[in-house]
Amino acid sequence: MTRSPIVDEWVNTMFPSQDIRPEWLSNACYEIERDWKVNNPCDSISEETYLGELENKIVYTNLSDVTARGSRGLPAGITLPSMYTTLDGPIVLELVHMMDVGVSAFVLEKVRLDREQAAYQRLCATEESIAGLPLVAQRDPQSVATPTYPRKCMRYTLSDGRNEIEAVEFRKAFPFLLGETSIGLKMRLENVPIIGGVAFLDPDLVEILGGSVEEQAEWHYTRFRNDLTMRMGEELVLSKKHGIPCRELFASAN
Repeated sequence: MTRSPIVDEWVNTMFPSQDIRPEWLSNACYEIERDWKVNNPCDSISEETYLGELENKIVYTNLSDVTARGSRGLPAGITLPSMYTTLDGPIVLELVHMMDVGVSAFVLEKVRLDREQAAYQRLCATEESIAGLPLVAQRDPQSVATPTYPRKCMRYTLSDGRNEIEAVEFRKAFPFLLGETSIGLKMRLENVPIIGGVAFLDPDLVEILGGSVEEQAEWHYTRFRNDLTMRMGEELVLSKKHGIPCRELFASAN
């Protein structure tokens, strides 16, 4: 199908540092037009609505599927420890992993296990309802609270769909929380300082586009557990070396 020049213009403006797969873009445009005709047979779609639907498709899709193989993206060598530069952009990256490095891994692991237990209790309460137990014996699934992770110092892993870069918050914090923020979320970066191969993000200068990707969320959780296991081992070594509990390795960590 022939795409509107407006679409190509929008893509070039939104992704000046990346190349979108032509076949993905054409299929996305086809689906937008098809679905609009089915749901609104008497109306034509406005340019604003069309581009909004296209952006929505992008933020809920893995960038590795959206961007062309061999596409431009993160510059080569930008993650080297010797790299001190600026990521000019604009470039769209997605959040694929996050970890709080300011809290003991033992604290985070305890919360993770408590959250799994809470999820199990909600399932049991739902099963009791399905099983037809007397109301007095049933538990309300909504009454089981989900523990929240403490928040101190977040470290993020961002991807252009092919390559990853580590990032930390600079000047102020993002409204991101472990266990709450959607993995696969897209953000648009520009003029980001790179210090020792790590991106320093100023939330005031980062445009959050939103979105999520389920498969990335699943991979993040596996990665999160593995990271905690590794960190707990490292903390034990330091704890024995300095003769203090692991939690005391982190100032004011609770």
